[in-house]
Amino acid sequence: MRENGFTETNADSLNLHVKKSNYHLLRSEIGSHFNKCFLCRKDLIADLKLSYVQETRFDGRHYSSNLVDQSGNFVVSGIKYNRNIFSPSLAISKLFINDNISASIRYDGEFAKKYINHNLSAQIVKSF
Repeated sequence: MRENGFTETNADSLNLHVKKSNYHLLRSEIGSHFNKCFLCRKDLIADLKLSYVQETRFDGRHYSSNLVDQSGNFVVSGIKYNRNIFSPSLAISKLFINDNISASIRYDGEFAKKYINHNLSAQIVKSF
């Protein structure tokens, strides 16, 4: 993964320039995925996923920085963390008009210590 560099502003001589950083991350996931047709004559499908994710960060712990308009750099050590994440997902889909059009809404969540991520998406698909 890559994190872009940035430069602080409005701190006058204390403005900090942080250089870009690259790091490698291994993300492993294991879990169960279920789907069920409800009201099958109405083509309503529910999809449920429950999984455990482990993220292991291999490098990228150090950030190189300098004060703007000053020579020399210094290195700051960040946290080299591993995360254990619970990741549930739920989707509901509906098929229309001879199964040529479908609509779905999906929720994906990730929950870990000091980390929460929510993602909600909707989709309409037309088959030709």
